[in-house]
Amino acid sequence: MISHLLDRATTRPLPASEQARLVAEYRRTADPALESRLLEANLRLVVKLAREMDRSQGRFLDDLVQEGCLGLLEGIRRFNARKGARLSTYAAFWIRAYIMKHLMDNVCVVRVVRTRAARTAFFKGVVEASEVSFDTPLCPDARPIAEVLPDRAPTADSLLEVAELAGRVRRSAARLEQRLGGRDVTILRERVLAPEPAPLQTIATRVSLSSERVRQIEGALKLAIRASLDAAPLGMAA
Repeated sequence: MISHLLDRATTRPLPASEQARLVAEYRRTADPALESRLLEANLRLVVKLAREMDRSQGRFLDDLVQEGCLGLLEGIRRFNARKGARLSTYAAFWIRAYIMKHLMDNVCVVRVVRTRAARTAFFKGVVEASEVSFDTPLCPDARPIAEVLPDRAPTADSLLEVAELAGRVRRSAARLEQRLGGRDVTILRERVLAPEPAPLQTIATRVSLSSERVRQIEGALKLAIRASLDAAPLGMAA
């Protein structure tokens, strides 16, 4: 299966300009031939991600590759170049999502039994409430529990948008930093951009300012970054 896919895949990835042209034409025409060409051009990405996510030492790799191909197809059909991402970046979210769903749907949970009563219940098929599988049908329509429960996981689109926004914020902050003095740079790095912002008083002592002044500068820096993002809408260079 994998060798067959690799034989169909192009020996080299399509140049970015050529892939962009094919994507634009496919979005306009929905031509199956273009869809097939985009699939083949990105098959190596599917195999690469399937191998990274495989924990079966290759025993189920074919299944993961097949699911990844479905994810790639979904990514191609949903891709919108105007959002600023590359097709391979966007499709990777869908490839991983389809592979992960397959793994979750087919994972085996080992039930550990330590007592005689537990072993007796196990062999009689007794299942405690906390051990009901999400694949268990519900009466009267026999739909699995998993289909009834709401899916609260973020979608591939939302994850991609968050990643794009984070990248735009980093680029905007880097440009802003070039125009700042030493104190403001410290506040930007340790209050605005830090995953765990330093305490306000700690920064105030370090830069020899009052806590209130540091708070004012922090607010001004956030407004400057937001203004930069508003000036360059999502999908444009920021």
